[in-house]
Amino acid sequence: MVCPVNGCKLGMAGGMCPVHGRIHDGWDATGDEFPRLTPDDRHTFASGAMSSGLKPRYDLIPTYALERIARRFELGAAKYGENNWVKGAQDRAFILDRINHAIEHLLHIADLIKGPNVVPWRDIDDDAAAVVWGAICVMEYQRAEEQRRKDRQSCKEDR
Repeated sequence: MVCPVNGCKLGMAGGMCPVHGRIHDGWDATGDEFPRLTPDDRHTFASGAMSSGLKPRYDLIPTYALERIARRFELGAAKYGENNWVKGAQDRAFILDRINHAIEHLLHIADLIKGPNVVPWRDIDDDAAAVVWGAICVMEYQRAEEQRRKDRQSCKEDR
């Protein structure tokens, strides 16, 4: 059996993961793996404490990556003002420009890697952070648009 939280192998029958100490309710039909857990599921920890559901595993994100992304946001804030990128959330041309900007950084990384010499990873750090920064912006634009759609739908239903 495999724990869905961290992929550890469970060598016992039952839902207690020996690695992270959570008890999971329910098994899939085959009994080989846990079902996909949702935030609405209730979980009991080894201590007996309960939680309304599993939260995203932020601890799996390398802190170095978070630092590089934060520095990229700082660079933009210094150059264009804090949260300037948010102003473009409904501007199709601006969003496409963010995507094109990220693609240019990806192409630069590819060029460095394909070059005749081995490129130290430190030389592509900023490009990698720029790509992730662009992806974060697009994800936020998507989230904001989904919220606007829900709000419009709610307004229609209230009429």
